Amino acid sequence: DVVMARYIDDVSFSTIRELIALNNVEIIAQIQGDSEFLDQLFALCRKTGAKDAIGRRNGFLFLRELFEIAKPLSMPHQMAFFRSLSSHGLFSILEDAVQSPDGPIISAYTDITLSSLNHDPSLLRGYLLREKTDSTQQKLLHNLINGLLHYPDTGHKAQVTEILRCLLDSATLDQNPEQDYFLRMVYDEHLDTLMSPFLQDDKWDADGRYLGEPTQASTVKDKMETWELRECWDATRKHVVELLSFCVEHHGQKIRNYIQRNNLLQRILYLFNQRDKHLILATLKLLRQCIGANDHIYHKYIVKKDLFAGLIELLKQHLYRNNLINSAVIELFDFLRTKNIKVLIKYLVEKYRSVWEHITYVETFQQLIIKYDQNEEYAKDEANGTVNMMGDTNARNRGRDGGWNMMGARRGPRSAGVGSFRSRLNDDDDDSYFDEDDDEDVQGPAKQAQEEAPEGLAALTSTYDDEDDDEGKDGEIRSSASLESKDSGGSANSSSGGKRPVEGDQSNGLMDDPLAEDAPGAKRTRV
Repeated sequence: DVVMARYIDDVSFSTIRELIALNNVEIIAQIQGDSEFLDQLFALCRKTGAKDAIGRRNGFLFLRELFEIAKPLSMPHQMAFFRSLSSHGLFSILEDAVQSPDGPIISAYTDITLSSLNHDPSLLRGYLLREKTDSTQQKLLHNLINGLLHYPDTGHKAQVTEILRCLLDSATLDQNPEQDYFLRMVYDEHLDTLMSPFLQDDKWDADGRYLGEPTQASTVKDKMETWELRECWDATRKHVVELLSFCVEHHGQKIRNYIQRNNLLQRILYLFNQRDKHLILATLKLLRQCIGANDHIYHKYIVKKDLFAGLIELLKQHLYRNNLINSAVIELFDFLRTKNIKVLIKYLVEKYRSVWEHITYVETFQQLIIKYDQNEEYAKDEANGTVNMMGDTNARNRGRDGGWNMMGARRGPRSAGVGSFRSRLNDDDDDSYFDEDDDEDVQGPAKQAQEEAPEGLAALTSTYDDEDDDEGKDGEIRSSASLESKDSGGSANSSSGGKRPVEGDQSNGLMDDPLAEDAPGAKRTRV
């Protein structure tokens, strides 16, 4: 299906794909039904001796290939496959694989774990809860967090971060006491270790070397160069901050209490002083997530600790650079203004108003000041009891050249509002317009022409001069009832009683044929 894809037709290609899928189903069914084979495979993956390193690696690579084959299967086949492997101890062989110094084993382990979580996260969560009940420490989750902190490969760090994000996702957590117990266990026993780069400064140096009890992964980092250590340390802190932002979005009160209790947000915001932009952007995302949580406790905490001070300095450094950091900072302030978070707007304008007044290349900061002035006027009018039923204030509609409109722009001269005396006068004038007679507006010659205009059937008939007549006679309109025809004898034939002559009637002495050739002085009628 890969090599021959461009050389065969569509029918043959779909037939080959169907045969491959049927073979994969048969392979998975045979392996999951062979308990003896699975026991031998997992025993091979548990070996830790140097002689068995190659066999252990091949065992994990074989497991990863099995999981890749199982991905396109239908849901019943996938469910039977994962439950069969879980019952034979799949997750138990993954505990030590996290700490393996062999890169292919770590890569295979993370792929296997992500495939299991994407299928059903409750399988791994249930194993972690049973492990907690049977022993005093959760070895698998503990090793996962240590792998995130100490892996020398940044790609492995990203995969472990995705595993932890799937485990902590509240959208896949069932609302029952057991799952609530899982989150409480994570916050009480493992979150301090995960946040150790910011909470335990004595265990990390400036370059990211671990000063605590050495682990199998941390000993590998001792052989790395300084720049490699620095890059690995920055990636570690970035992923930890991203996980914290994820928890702020999904865990609500639990993570808020943890942040306040450990003053964690203030410890993280010092990353604004770092050189690497990805660290700064991750920190900005965390601050934006805390503000957007719509929790006044976060807002009061930010004001109390003056956490915008570092953000103001960051804005000054990237003021006219038009880069991603500058755009992210401006978006954060614009979000404050549009959501009208009054506590933070008051804090920012009262403390940093002189800074905002000098930033004019964007309108965000000027609009922030206007929003603050509106909130202050509203608070004064509310205190004075001048707020009407619609929530507006008299101050917003005040003065001919003062105040603001509801969109935050300066108001011009005041127009008549709905229900005012001026608007009622205008309404009366509008009503009287429809009561007037249209004929009264017509004066002079136009009125006289209107009175003399023919009515009825006569208005449909117009008299035009013949082409041989003078230009002065062109355009004269005569009604068909009073049409006069001149002949050589001077006799005039007209229709009696205002009726049109009947075609073919010889009594009138003239056939009324508009297409006939008349005498040079005759008139021709067109209807």
